[in-house]
Amino acid sequence: MIATSQTKTTSRADLKTEPSKTDRLPARVALRPHPEQWSEEELMTLSEAAALYWPMGPLTCTSLRTAVRDGKLEVAEIAGKLLTNKISIRKMAQCVVRVDAATTTSAGHQPPAMSQAIAPRTVAEFRRMMAEGRI
Repeated sequence: MIATSQTKTTSRADLKTEPSKTDRLPARVALRPHPEQWSEEELMTLSEAAALYWPMGPLTCTSLRTAVRDGKLEVAEIAGKLLTNKISIRKMAQCVVRVDAATTTSAGHQPPAMSQAIAPRTVAEFRRMMAEGRI
């Protein structure tokens, strides 16, 4: 009779005892994991906001930084940190109809199309055409 030994292989995942940086919640969010536990105007970092409102994605701290850059998320910058609050997050998350600004005017009408023949090619040509009233 041949004796077989039962060996268990250990994977790297089994050795992992501490959560990775992406798995950890910010300390204040870990203490209060529900948005209802935060006041309307209480400041939070972008990491806290992402973890609080989108714990499983799709938005991350980087997504919120992009929203700040694009002017869609209001923030306060204090000591080099970008901070926001529940009110600003809600404003950013509002669903709105997107309108292409290049094809509509403020009244919502299509601007008249300029033919290629009269379209200026340079700034100087544009200024001359403006002075002549052609544009």
